[in-house]
Formats: sequence, C-alpha cells, structure tokens
Amino acid sequence: MGVIAKRLTSWAIDNDLLSKEQKSARPSEGCYEHTFLLQSIIGEARRSHKNVFVAWLDLRNAFGSISHSAITTILTHIGVPLPLIEMIKNSYAGATTQIRTPTGLTTDIPVLSGVKQGCPLCPIIFNLTIDLILRAIKRSASDNGPAKVHGIPFSVLAYADDLVIISRKKDRLQKLLDIASSTATDLGLSFRADKCASISLTCSNNSQSSFELNEFIVQNKPIPPLDRENPYKYLGVPIGLIHDPDNISDLVQDLTRDLESIEKSLLAPWQKLDMIRTFLQPSLTFALRAGFPKKDNLLVCRSHLVATVRRICALPSRASASYIFAHKRVGGLGLLDPTLEADVQAIIHAVKILSCSDPTVSNIANAEINQTVRLASRSNPTPALKSKYLSSLPDDRLTNLRYNIQSLWTRIRKSTHRFASTLVALPDQGKVGRALTTDTFANGSTWQYNGLNIRFRDWRFIHRARLNCLPVNNVKSRWSNSCPKCRHCNSDETLPHVLCHCLRNMPSILRRHNTIVHRIVNAVQSGTITTDQQVRAANSRLRPDIIVEEDNKVLIINVCCPFDNNAEALRDAEQRKLNKYEGLKQFFVGQGKQCEVFGFVIGALGSWHPANENVLRQLGMSKRYRSLFRKLCCTDAIQVSTNIYREHLGITEGSVDADNSE
Repeated sequence: MGVIAKRLTSWAIDNDLLSKEQKSARPSEGCYEHTFLLQSIIGEARRSHKNVFVAWLDLRNAFGSISHSAITTILTHIGVPLPLIEMIKNSYAGATTQIRTPTGLTTDIPVLSGVKQGCPLCPIIFNLTIDLILRAIKRSASDNGPAKVHGIPFSVLAYADDLVIISRKKDRLQKLLDIASSTATDLGLSFRADKCASISLTCSNNSQSSFELNEFIVQNKPIPPLDRENPYKYLGVPIGLIHDPDNISDLVQDLTRDLESIEKSLLAPWQKLDMIRTFLQPSLTFALRAGFPKKDNLLVCRSHLVATVRRICALPSRASASYIFAHKRVGGLGLLDPTLEADVQAIIHAVKILSCSDPTVSNIANAEINQTVRLASRSNPTPALKSKYLSSLPDDRLTNLRYNIQSLWTRIRKSTHRFASTLVALPDQGKVGRALTTDTFANGSTWQYNGLNIRFRDWRFIHRARLNCLPVNNVKSRWSNSCPKCRHCNSDETLPHVLCHCLRNMPSILRRHNTIVHRIVNAVQSGTITTDQQVRAANSRLRPDIIVEEDNKVLIINVCCPFDNNAEALRDAEQRKLNKYEGLKQFFVGQGKQCEVFGFVIGALGSWHPANENVLRQLGMSKRYRSLFRKLCCTDAIQVSTNIYREHLGITEGSVDADNSE
C-alpha cells in the first residue's frame, strides 16, 4: 500500500489531478504554507483596506464517512487504471471491525464506508475524492471573479478535510458555501456547522477596515461568526483579525505540566533531559514557527524550563542559564531557549516560504516583502535594501521605519538582533566550556542524553563542576567568611587543586591517569607494548606511559589529565609531553627507527583534546570504534574525578545529602 500510495500521489500531482490548494499527502510543508497564506490574506486586507470574507469548514467524521462507491467513481473518473481500482476495492470488500467491551468482543461489524485510517494509501484516496469539492468551488469562483492577493487568485485552501473558503464579497462567499454544501452531500459528507467559523472584514470608501458579524449558512445550518478578539485555530495556529493573539499561553500551561510530570518520574536524569528535548520542545517549535507568539508567555515557559533542568542536573540557582541552552560542543545541554527559538524559527519560516516550490506561496511572499520594505523605508525595494532590512543592517533609509501591520517580515527584522554565545564568555563558569569548544565531535558531552558510562553520582557532580558551582572552600569563601584553604593542605581549595594537585589525592589522580592508559593499551591491535618502563639502552630515567614497537616503527604515547581551564591548558599539557620525550625520540631515530611522540590529553572534567586524533589514526582504529573510544575516554575521566572529589570531601556511599550540599 505504501508503494501504491507513493506512485498514485506522484501520478496525480504530475497530471494535475490533485488541486494545488490541497497540501495534505504532498511533499511540502503544507501546514506552514497555508497558515502563512491565510495570515497574508487577512494582513493584506487590513493594510489595503479591502474586504475579505473567510469561512473555515469542518467535515463530520470525514475519513470515516466517505462512501466506498464515491471512491471508486472518482478514481475511475480521473483515469486510475482498472486493475488498481479493483485491487483497492478488494482491500475494502468484506472489511469488518470489532469493539472490545467488558463482556468481550462484539460480533463482526461490517465497514461499509470510510477509508482505512493508518493505511498509507488512505490520505491520497481521501484527497482525490474530496478534490471534487475543491474543483467545484474554484470553478464557481472563477466564473464570478475570485479574490486576489497581490494579483494572485484565491478561493479555497485545504489540508485533508480542513477547508477554508475565501471571497472578497459576502454574497459570493455564501454562493461558494452553497457549492461546497451540495458537493459534500453528493459525496455523503456533512459539515459540523458548530465547529465551522467565519470572519468578515469590510471597508467602504477607502476608510479604515471594520469588523462585521455576518451569518453564513452551510448545509442549511448557520456558521458561528468570530468576534474581533477570538481567532480560529487552523492547523494548530490561531488566525484572526487581531494579528498577534495570545496564541501560546495554553501550550505553555501544557508544557509546564509535562515538565513537572517528567521531573517527578522515575526516569534517570539523562532520560528526563532526552524526554524534554525529544517530545516537549518540538511541539513548542511548531507553534513558534507558524504563529506570532508573545514574548511574555515565552519568558514564563523559559523560567519553568530553567528551574526544572537545574533541579534535574542538581545545579544551584546561581549556575548560568547559558549552560542549559548552549551547544553541547561547549559543554552545554543544547536545549532550546524559547525566547531565542522564536527568532530562529521566524528566520527558518521566512527562508522556507521565500524558497517554497509552490509558486503561489513564493510569489506572495516576495510581493509581501516588497510591500513591507517599500512602506517601511519609503524607497524602492531593491534586493540590496531588502537584504539589509531582513538582516537588520544599517542604512539611512531604514533609520526611521514605519510599521503598519505586523507581519512575518517585521518579525524577522526584530529577530536578527538576538543571537550571542554567552556561556564561553563567562570568566568563571565558561572556562570548561572554552576547553570543550575545540572538540568538533562534542565527545565530552555525548552522555547528556543517553547516560553512556555515567553513574548518578557522576551526573550530580559534573554539571556543577563544569560551572564551578561545587562547594569547595575557595568557592564558598566568595559568598561567606569561610576560609578558602584546602582541608588537607595549605593551598587554596579550588576545584583544579582538588582534582589535579592535592597531594592527599595523588593515588586517585594516578588511578584516573592509568584508566586512560589501560583503555589505549586495549585498543592497540599490533606490535610490542611496553608500559611505564625505562628504556635502558637510552640511559634515561624517563618512563613513558606507552611504547608500541612494530618492525622499524616506534610510538611513544604519554597520557595526562590536566584541569579543563580553557583550551590553552590542554594544548600546553600536550606540548610539555612532547618536549619531555624529545630526547628519547632522538635516541630511537639514532638507531635508524621511525619514532613519533604523542601527548594524549583528556581533561579532568571530560574534555577531549583534538590532537588526540593523531594517536587514534596511528593505532588504526575503525571509524565506528573511534567514535565510541573518544566518548569512553571522556566519561572515564569524569567517573574518576567524581570519586576524587567525593573522597576529598569525605562523602561516603549513600551520602546523597552531602553530595548535593551547596
């Protein structure tokens, strides 16, 4: 059925058998395109002081009511091959359903009408059948003069069973509704008048547009007219006379409830973040792209999101919110900031509408941006001027802008001011982020949504550690009169001191180093391996971590785990290793061997140094294992650093309260 559906759709589109106004079952972003067109139609009427009458129609049980005989008749009429029609008829012949009740299943109930919902063939069959309604409306509108927007005619829009009829005159809209009513009746379909709606925007003698409550009839039932304040929710986007309705408050309330449910669930913390990223944020993204959301509501949504994620990651309130929204390449969680995402989606929407494959949509978009720039600048909208307008670039003609009615294009201009990367610019909380920036693959943060090689204690540790929000004495002394000295020595108790320098922690620091060494040794596929041994013939006291000898080739690999204090800290650590073993390299070269020295650097908080790739190439790792190896090295460092921190503070197994202390 999927193969048939794909071929039937392509055949119907190529032969103009499916109206271009029908966006369902087409390879297009029909929801976005239709909402843009409706917003443009109403906005253009308000700007130009023209009449426009719009009716939204809702078919009652559309997919379940359309008769099988109507399907067969329409498919035959448009020229679908008879063997294919017979195959479709056979798939519906003798179809039955059952209902499960407390006393068991009912007897078979014959299915005599409707398409099989869930079947891949269902959308295109349904659309071809109700296309009869669209063609009847367009034919009648063409005979009586269709509504035009920027010179392009409009009479009907459709997305599956969601129909919109448009006219410039009240009586013509009623005539189009009569045509739709009679054609739907012929197909055995009925409209739910109580779910339909209409708006009327009128203008006389070029005066200001006014609003009317006109009653239209569909299938002998009145359609409720919308008042000025109430929009109609079409394809999930409120559309009405007020161009910037409060169209996201209900969604924000739903998202807030979902955030609370996710936080209280028994999911692992990384699974909770994945739930937010995978299920909650896409629903918000659709509303932000297609609608005109109010920033006040987005600020409420952002506040709830930040508070929830901070609790999931055990972050204090002073931890920068930039960590939550920054890309994982700088160690951030990569979640969407609703206030910035609104601007991002506005730009995405504009680009896709302007480049839409449907010439009707793209032509109206270009005409609208020309009109907007001309009105705003009082100048001819050249390509250069339009580019400056949309990009918010300086130009004398764009100094004192005139805004009439808000549109997608005015929204774009305001959006281009909003972008900046703040996390890595923070002098304290951005240090680790700057160290992570150089890692193209974001290996140090891939565990955030899958929990790879991460324990709950690591989760409670690493987020606060990367933001320098752990309660070590040096940090606490900033906010109180406490002593900044280490509890085990005379140095300041900073996090770098605890993880990399405190003498009491040296056995555990060595354990972190050896963990990385062992992982590299296990990845060596050939050659003779020597670890932590002097090269006696070289008369040197140096003990390289790993020496791999194969034939006439020698690899010297030395591991170090410095604190992730900016990217320079990782580069400096590597250079120290190269300098340290340069003499040993010359010894092997003097013996006529090829010798390479590599510093393998993993930050104590899981940063991956890009130069480590040289080691992976020398070891001949496969691409797939190389990807896993990077991630495991980073989480190995995080795990042992967690243990070092807990041992330093005297946190024992099960001491969750102490582990979460501020």
